Amino acid sequence: MTDRPILFSAPMVRALLAGTKTQTRRVLQRRGLGACDHREFPNVPEGPWKMDGSGFTYCMTCGNGVSPSNNFKGVNIRFAVGDRLYVREAWRSEFTSEGVAPRDLAPDSPIEYIAGGVTNLPERTVHFGGRHRQAMHMPRWASRLILIVTEVRVQRLQEISAEDARDEGVDRRSPMVRQMWLFGADKEARERIYLQACPWEYEVLWNKLNADRGFGWDTNPWVVAVTFTVEHRNIDRPAP
Repeated sequence: MTDRPILFSAPMVRALLAGTKTQTRRVLQRRGLGACDHREFPNVPEGPWKMDGSGFTYCMTCGNGVSPSNNFKGVNIRFAVGDRLYVREAWRSEFTSEGVAPRDLAPDSPIEYIAGGVTNLPERTVHFGGRHRQAMHMPRWASRLILIVTEVRVQRLQEISAEDARDEGVDRRSPMVRQMWLFGADKEARERIYLQACPWEYEVLWNKLNADRGFGWDTNPWVVAVTFTVEHRNIDRPAP
């Protein structure tokens, strides 16, 4: 069991808080690339990466490779069942602490979460007029959510099911879904249509977060799919 941080955007933090998000997918990162400058083995039939008949994909330049039948040797999966992931999210301190580095803030400093909510509020008046601070700079003591990993899978991104997309916390009642013809459908039929729309919504969400990094939906990268339960407390506080 390992404790490690994990970053989430404000909309995904809201989904975690609401109990509608119990999965996350992250692009698999390779390690030990040597002379190869690829961050990921792309889904291409030829080029610097090649797949042999046994499913082993390797770099023709440096020889590094992965084998789906060998637990993806050479790939940094990063997650394991039992891991505790403490959520880092966008935040800000009170105005009087604007110039203080995150590492220098006292553990009882008032914090406002961009996704909504505050912590460590004193009896005096607090003014949160400071700048938004990136999630990666959130101190461990300011985290308010723990994710307990219950399952880890390695798969292609587009292998995601409708149920998995739903559990990623997508908005099933977004404008995209409302464009579908629902006139005359009963409640059960509407729920079925909403569920079928979840992969479309997840595709949009994925591209917002990953397309600019070269891992858009159409590239269908290998991902690690992590399932978890959510606990609403700081990782260093005992369970109630």
